[in-house]
Amino acid sequence: MTKNITDLRTLLFDSIDGVKNGALDLDKAKIINELSKTLVDTARAEIDHAKITGGMAGDFMETGAAARLSGPGESTRERTCSGTKTTTTLANGATIVQHPACEADPMAIPTLFRGPCYDTSMGKLQTLTMSSEERVAIVRKCDSLSALRDALACGDLQRTVADAIRRRIRRLESS
Repeated sequence: MTKNITDLRTLLFDSIDGVKNGALDLDKAKIINELSKTLVDTARAEIDHAKITGGMAGDFMETGAAARLSGPGESTRERTCSGTKTTTTLANGATIVQHPACEADPMAIPTLFRGPCYDTSMGKLQTLTMSSEERVAIVRKCDSLSALRDALACGDLQRTVADAIRRRIRRLESS
């Protein structure tokens, strides 16, 4: 039987429960912890090797067959809770990620966090600012109450971003 990351997670959570209820002593839990770190380090080394050589990553990180890491111009598809996410690797190493929610309704992303839109051979490509740090930086520079309120109304924001928007709205309304 091949073991994978899901099996490791199960073992670790069972170990935590065992420590909590006294069924597993701390020495055994420490050994399990150290062995788990070694497994994860090994998987990380396999993935790094596959990236460098353009080869196959081992099946430890997936529950199915080995995953081929994509090279320039190639795409990978991954199932998510909201459909299938497609990641395309560009020649310069950058990636383009297409999310089902954005494809179904690109207007669901607040205007404040939309980047430039490009015409590509695959159709229009709307770029987005996704990290919370970048979004907070945008919010801090924004002077448009309507854009801030629209972004807050989206409802699907990182908590730190939503808090930054609320603070910015209060600051703009008080000045």
